[in-house]
Amino acid sequence: MNNYSWLEQKLHKFALSSQFMREVTFDFESTNISSLSETGPHVFITGLARAGTTILLNALYKSNIFASLSYADMPFVLAPNLWSKISFKKKDLELKERAHGDGIKVSKESPEAFEEVFWKTFENEEEGEELEEKFRIYVNNIMLKYKKNRYLSKNNQNIRRLELISSIFTHSKILIPFRDPIQHSYSL
Repeated sequence: MNNYSWLEQKLHKFALSSQFMREVTFDFESTNISSLSETGPHVFITGLARAGTTILLNALYKSNIFASLSYADMPFVLAPNLWSKISFKKKDLELKERAHGDGIKVSKESPEAFEEVFWKTFENEEEGEELEEKFRIYVNNIMLKYKKNRYLSKNNQNIRRLELISSIFTHSKILIPFRDPIQHSYSL
């Protein structure tokens, strides 16, 4: 979404550029939001850029059975419940082409790969069970906001975390799309 106002740009910088601010918003949300008790198998989509991960994300999201972060959750993607209560955003379903110039159109309600903000914030700060527990809480907070019991993620960087994710959510599915190498190269 390239049409952010000056104020929105400053808010994004404030919320996302500070490690401290990202941790504070996550901690505030995590201590003030009750977790879900029952979850279904989640779906994690990962792969190389331009391999079709976004198309797959959009197709699965249209089933309406998954919770996933959307552009409306920006810039406080680590506190989607809190942000939904304090933001004055109205639903915006106007489709605009992504900055990639790939013909995929998105709105503020479209799902997107903002999970990397979580990993950028905590992956090097936490270890083992603490990181796993924070990721469980994070996923639960997203499902709670969208009132779903299954989580859908698209994050091309998760290709580095396959073992970790599958150990945290043992019944989940990990989808890795591949394209014909020539077509993939042409797309890049």
